[in-house]
Amino acid sequence: MPLRFRIQPTDEARPGGATGPLVARDVEVSEAPGEVRVGRRADIELPLPFAALSGVHARLHRADGGWVVEDAGSTNGTWLDGARLGPGERRPLVAGAELRLASVRLRFEGTGPATPAATEGTATIARRLVADLFDDAGGSPTVRITRGAAPFALALRTLGRVYVAGRAEGCALPLGVEEVSREHAAFVRDAEGVIVRDLGSKNGVIVGGARIEGERALVDGDVIEIGPVAMTLEDPVSRYLRELERKTPDLPPTVVSVGAETAAFPPTTAPQPTVRGAGRLVVGIAVAILLLLAITAVVIFS
Repeated sequence: MPLRFRIQPTDEARPGGATGPLVARDVEVSEAPGEVRVGRRADIELPLPFAALSGVHARLHRADGGWVVEDAGSTNGTWLDGARLGPGERRPLVAGAELRLASVRLRFEGTGPATPAATEGTATIARRLVADLFDDAGGSPTVRITRGAAPFALALRTLGRVYVAGRAEGCALPLGVEEVSREHAAFVRDAEGVIVRDLGSKNGVIVGGARIEGERALVDGDVIEIGPVAMTLEDPVSRYLRELERKTPDLPPTVVSVGAETAAFPPTTAPQPTVRGAGRLVVGIAVAILLLLAITAVVIFS
């Protein structure tokens, strides 16, 4: 049965420029692997798209028929019911327990049968968490005409709504250009992002210089061409997620054992000898060898 969590972002976790409401989200994660990694990385079992988190921030493990939690060497720490976990420390995780990873709060709801929330997948939940924070008057994805027609900006504010672009009256995105079909293309915003769909137009829909077949998922900055009209998608959510993926990954802490004790230290870079220092070392060794040869020669021939 899947593990259930309720994720509650905080004001401290807000991305820059996000002013939307703080909305709790329920998510379910398969327990099949026996380990659930939680953190900023998109390729782990429970990705949480917040910059304050480490790539892998915490780990959950099976133990004695239940689950335990441990900090995975995070930069900003992990707390269980208000108490911070020490390096390598594991504590039992029971239903109702409150986890805090840096500035993100999670409540562990235990295990149970799968519900409709599980069908979204963790990647969709990650996008929803960010979309909630950006989804205010100025945070919706926007299609903006950049050339070929009168300036216009269409905000895609409603999930699931079909926004038609074309020459016909009543189109959400009016394009009064002869080369554009009456209903040429459609933009749809869903839980995964924004797609553009060709509505059987004569001249087609081009994204990034290539004509699409059917429909195509869009990301922030994509250029869409409909006849001579060019437009750009501005999507603060996909922009933020892309920048988060580019964030420098965390280096693992260095683990040092001293007797029975083990300590973790932040990663460091060992100083490298300079070229000048290395050259002096070579010269010193050469001089020592010559002196040794001279002394040997004196001993042999005296």
